[in-house]
Amino acid sequence: MARYKVLKSVAHNFAHSFVSLMNYNGGDYVNSHLTRAVQGIESGEIRSDLLRRTVEPSPLLIEPVAGAIDSYVADFGRFVTQGGAALDTLNQAHFRVRVERRPVIGKGAGEIVAALITAEVTLRDDRGRSHVGESRTPWSCEGAV
Repeated sequence: MARYKVLKSVAHNFAHSFVSLMNYNGGDYVNSHLTRAVQGIESGEIRSDLLRRTVEPSPLLIEPVAGAIDSYVADFGRFVTQGGAALDTLNQAHFRVRVERRPVIGKGAGEIVAALITAEVTLRDDRGRSHVGESRTPWSCEGAV
């Protein structure tokens, strides 16, 4: 029997995992790469279809970020099954990362950059119900590495 109750948890955990301190690629946290990448454009988004394993083009998809996204997209099926659900119960699975530049005030304002990073996963099951998980994290880091 399909387990639908866990899909909201799977969505939340996937989103939270992406913005967590465990997401490290290219010599720095992926959140730091995203924060630096958004500084010239105010805000940006990365969108992915997790079932089709596709990622839309985005100015935020610099090499370390693209590598992390590819890894998360590739591991999505395992993430779902380890969360206690069956992948075949999903009709749609969308992943969105939004990064918004934030001002830095005070000491170090010229050297530090900041952003609000939001990861959102929307899963639609074979009954037509949506399960949404979201995780937000404010992030700051050195502007240049």
